[in-house]
Amino acid sequence: RRGAVAAAAALRPDGAAAALAAVFRSDAAPAVVRAEALRALAEVSDDRAAVRAAIDEATADPSEPVRLAASRLAASFDPSDAVGRLTTVLEGGSTAEKQAALATLGGIDSPSADALLADWLDRLMRREVPNELMLDLVQAAGRREAEAVRTRLAAYQEWKLPKDHLSPYREALFGGDAARGRRLFYENASVSCARCHRIGDDGGGNAGPALDGLAARATREHLLESIVFPNRQVAAGFETVLVTLRNDDTHAGIVRAETDTELVLLSAEAGETRLAKADIAERDTGLSGMPEGLGDILSREELRDLVEFLGTLK
Repeated sequence: RRGAVAAAAALRPDGAAAALAAVFRSDAAPAVVRAEALRALAEVSDDRAAVRAAIDEATADPSEPVRLAASRLAASFDPSDAVGRLTTVLEGGSTAEKQAALATLGGIDSPSADALLADWLDRLMRREVPNELMLDLVQAAGRREAEAVRTRLAAYQEWKLPKDHLSPYREALFGGDAARGRRLFYENASVSCARCHRIGDDGGGNAGPALDGLAARATREHLLESIVFPNRQVAAGFETVLVTLRNDDTHAGIVRAETDTELVLLSAEAGETRLAKADIAERDTGLSGMPEGLGDILSREELRDLVEFLGTLK
């Protein structure tokens, strides 16, 4: 259904607007499909009054995905009224709606948008902003050029504690979407979490520690640190060993097994490698097998989603 909605938006066949409006108002369609239909309707329809009416309906819809779509569309469809609508959402919407409202607010070029962001930054300094909204607020403020916003954002960065290696990432501790984090864990090729880690019997790798019950033994700060600074605290038994053989070949991995005569290394790339100790010229302890730099590869929103997912592993 979502694919059909996308095709209607791209191809714009005759009657597309009426069909999309019918899907949006269908009680039988899932909320995510209705939200996509609303977005597509705004793209294809020439009847602005009809689109405005649909957006107004969606604003009060019982389904959150539909309300989120309405919030985003309202800002682009009628910028003059957008800040007022977003203010209402920020005062009474769900967490996801407030996050979307802040993201939308960051893209509205108007003095009223700057004033609202400045007010929320003041609230942040008074500790009146929920942790789940901190990242969205900081990200939105970072897109603005207004002096009132920039000075408050700089003051917040100077004010927030603690000052440590996690300071640039702390806004990602709360407010993520566990479902998105799960998809990232299993499907994002740039991080390949499941290549080295397993959860239960999901078929993941064993070059890194199993993550069953992770949230019961680790704080969110530790979860975040393990992603962005994996060498700060390496799980016992998962330190990398660097081995140079007498023929100058090198091998790296965690020690899977060891006897008086043999060393068995495990790596995500090579799997198990058996080495005769008589052939080893040098052996050194290396870094964690988890790569550094994921804090730069992943967006702050992705980091937040991944932390949220890992936080469900109890």
